[in-house]
Amino acid sequence: ASLPRSCLRMKNKIKFATWSFAFVLFTNLYYFYLIDRIEVKLSGIEAKDIALGLAVLWGAFYWIRMIKLPNPRFRFRFWMLLFLAMVLLSSLQSYWLYGQSIFRGIAPQRWVFIWALVYFPLRKCIYHNKIELKDIMRILVVFGVIQLVLFTLQFFLGDGVLLLHVGRGIRNGRTRYYYNPIFLDFLLLLSLDGIVKGDRLRKILYGFLAGWVLFEVMMVQQFRATTCGLIVCLGLFMIIMIQQAKHKLVYCIIGCIALIFLISTPVVQSAVKQVVTNSFDAGMRIRSVGRQVYMQALKQHPVLGGGYPSTYHEQAMQAVTGGNPAVYLVDNGVFALVYLYGGIGLVWIVTLWGKLIQNGNQIRKRSSEAAYFLFPLFCMVVLTNEIHWYWDYGFVFFAIFLCTEEKKMDMLDIKSELIYFNKWMSSAGSRLRKIYEKRNEIQN
Repeated sequence: ASLPRSCLRMKNKIKFATWSFAFVLFTNLYYFYLIDRIEVKLSGIEAKDIALGLAVLWGAFYWIRMIKLPNPRFRFRFWMLLFLAMVLLSSLQSYWLYGQSIFRGIAPQRWVFIWALVYFPLRKCIYHNKIELKDIMRILVVFGVIQLVLFTLQFFLGDGVLLLHVGRGIRNGRTRYYYNPIFLDFLLLLSLDGIVKGDRLRKILYGFLAGWVLFEVMMVQQFRATTCGLIVCLGLFMIIMIQQAKHKLVYCIIGCIALIFLISTPVVQSAVKQVVTNSFDAGMRIRSVGRQVYMQALKQHPVLGGGYPSTYHEQAMQAVTGGNPAVYLVDNGVFALVYLYGGIGLVWIVTLWGKLIQNGNQIRKRSSEAAYFLFPLFCMVVLTNEIHWYWDYGFVFFAIFLCTEEKKMDMLDIKSELIYFNKWMSSAGSRLRKIYEKRNEIQN
C-alpha cells in the first residue's frame, strides 16, 4: 500500500530540512578549510559572512514555518538568552572603558551571537522531527570523518602542497596545524559508546575511528591539553563501562594498555614534565602573563570584565594584551572568557556546566551512553588552556550539542512516562481484580 500524500509531503520536508541544515553546517565549519574564508568573496562579501547569512536565513525560515507548532521545552533557554545579553554587555563595556564603538564589539562575536539564536529554531526542528536525531548524529559523524581525512591528508602532504587554508606553527620540530578540534573530540567520545554497544564489526570500526582521532590530535595538531583531556575521558569511560561489560577483565587489560601507551607519548610527557618540574616553555610562560592581565581586569571590573576588544581599536587591544603582542585570548581558556564577560560570564559557565553534567549523567544511567556525560567533563579538564567550544566555529557545534542532548532528554522523559503509565495500569488492574474478587465473595 502506498503512503498518503500528506505523509509523503512530510517526508520530503524532513529530508529537505536535514540536507539544507547539512549544507549550512558545512559552510559554517569554515567549508572544511577548503577555501580561504576571508579572501574568497561573493559581491564583496567574505565567505565566512555568507556562511553566517545562510545560518540566519535557515533559522528564520524554519522558525516562521513552525510558528504555529507548540514550542518545546527549551532547557537551555536561560543560558542562551543570558549569553546574548553578555555579548551586548561586553560590547557596551568596551565602549564605556575605551570608547570603542558598540558595533566593533559585536562584530567579532557574530559567530557566537548568531548560533545562540539558531539554537532556538534548531531545537524546535529536532523536537518536531523535521530533522530526526539519528540524521543529525549521522551528519556529525560523517563531517567528523571528512575532517579527519582532510586534516590527515594535509599532514602527510606537508608544507609542499597546501590543500587546506589553516594557520600553522612549529612544535617539537614539526609543523602543527591549528584546526578547531571540537568536532573530533566529540567524535572520539561517540566512538567509545560505539565500541561498547556495537556488534563485532562496529566495534572494530569505532575502535579504528577513536585511534584515528587520537593520532590527529596528538600528531597533526599537537594539542597537549586536548590530548590530556581525552586521555582522562578514556580513563573515566573505562571505569564507568567496565562495570557493565560482560568480559570485564579483557576490557580492563585493553584499556590499561591503551592508557599506558597514550601517557608515554611525547605530547603528554612534555605536558607532564612541565607541570612536575615547573619548567614551562615559552608558550606556557606567555599564558601566565595573559592570565595576570585578565585577573587584574576582573579585579577592577568584577561584574562585566574588560569587555570585548576589536583588533581595529588600539586602546582596547593594548588593555587585553597588557602591551605584549604575544598574548592571545584564544590561548587562555576560561581566563579569557572571564576577561570578556566578567563575573556574569563566570556564573554562566559554572551553572551551565553543572546542568550539562547533571543531564549527561542521567543519559548515562538510563541509556548507557557516556558521550554526553564525558564531553562537559572533558571541557572542564582543558578549560584552563582551551575552550574550543567557544572560539572559531566551536559555538556552532556547541549549539548542536545542546539541541541533541535535549532531544535525548525528551526521549528519556517519554520512556519514563510510559514506564509510569504501565505501572499505574498494572496497579489499577490489580486493584480492580481485588474489588471484583471481594464482590464475588460478598455475593456468595
